[in-house]
Amino acid sequence: TVKIKNGASGNTPIIVDVVGWFPAATPYVPIVPARYLDTRTVAQGGQTFDATNVGGGPLVPGETRTLQIAGRNGGSPVPATGVGAVVLNVTVVGPSGGGYVTVFPSGSAPNASNLNFSPGQVVPNMVITQVAPDGTVKIKNGASGNTPIIVDVAGWFPSGGGVNPLVPARQAVSTGPIAAGATTLLQVAGRGGVPAVGASAVAVNVTVVGPSGGGYLSVFPSGVAAPNASNLNFSPGQVVPNMVIAQVGPDGKIAIKNGASGGAPVIVDVVGWFP
Repeated sequence: TVKIKNGASGNTPIIVDVVGWFPAATPYVPIVPARYLDTRTVAQGGQTFDATNVGGGPLVPGETRTLQIAGRNGGSPVPATGVGAVVLNVTVVGPSGGGYVTVFPSGSAPNASNLNFSPGQVVPNMVITQVAPDGTVKIKNGASGNTPIIVDVAGWFPSGGGVNPLVPARQAVSTGPIAAGATTLLQVAGRGGVPAVGASAVAVNVTVVGPSGGGYLSVFPSGVAAPNASNLNFSPGQVVPNMVIAQVGPDGKIAIKNGASGGAPVIVDVVGWFP
């Protein structure tokens, strides 16, 4: 079993869809979620597991901040060496401007996003990212305003095991909205660092941008009927991202169904693949 706690001030209806599982012998190492970055001050509720990387203020427009994850202060749940990728939950809290955040291992920020948001929103998303050789990741604020950020670590993959993380790469920008009720196919194998053969699943960040109707998107392998499950849920006009681990169909494609009442423009960024 897993436990789900409601930390809200009211009653909270919840839906849970399962998209896969890791065997006990997998290289993936889950941890009890630990907070590694909180740009808010202690007075604002900011805290981290080791009392470092707390405060410091929001990321200003265009800023890239480096966050140490592996082996931090010798007491990190993530070891100092042997880490290939980490699983994060990244949250923006009341940014003063709209835009996006990108998480990546090192070098220049890629043309991809992990979170997309409007001013004042609180938006989380799961991120699988490669770590740099020094155990750090970089976080870029691509928004037009100051962006407070929280980073929680949920687990890690050893180098060369379990997942093949990629520097995020944009796989698709829909040439037009996906029509209500329609399903579109996207070739993922052989593109953006995913091999042409040998990938059973991909980790992709899927974003809907200003849909004309409310509803949901479902992402699933090509060649099967659309499941009764959702990956993104949204209202008209919203910009909503979510990371998806999706099985790849025999033809190397994934399917995206628009279950909304109106057209839905969609962006897809690939962040890794599973053999």
